[in-house]
Amino acid sequence: DNHTDIVTQVAFNPQNETELLTGAEDGLMCLYSTTAAAADESLLSIMNPNCAVRRIGFFGGNCEGAYCVTGVETLSLWHHQTAR
Repeated sequence: DNHTDIVTQVAFNPQNETELLTGAEDGLMCLYSTTAAAADESLLSIMNPNCAVRRIGFFGGNCEGAYCVTGVETLSLWHHQTAR
C-alpha cells in the first residue's frame, strides 16, 4: 500500500531474513518487517531517491545499509534504519 506504481525490485536482508526491501517506479524504497502482525505495522522505513528504482540491495558488515540504482543511473546509499 505504500508504493503508488509498479514494484520493480525486492530483496531480503541477508543478515535478517525478516526484513524485505522493495523498490518501485514511483521512486521509493520501502523496508518491511515480514513478522508484523498487521500490514499497517509492517513498514519500517521509506527512502526516497526521487527517481524510478532499477536495482536495490543491502551493504555493510551487518547489512545496515541499503543501496539503490535509479533509472538515470544514479546511486543512492542509505542507512535503512534511519532512512538517511
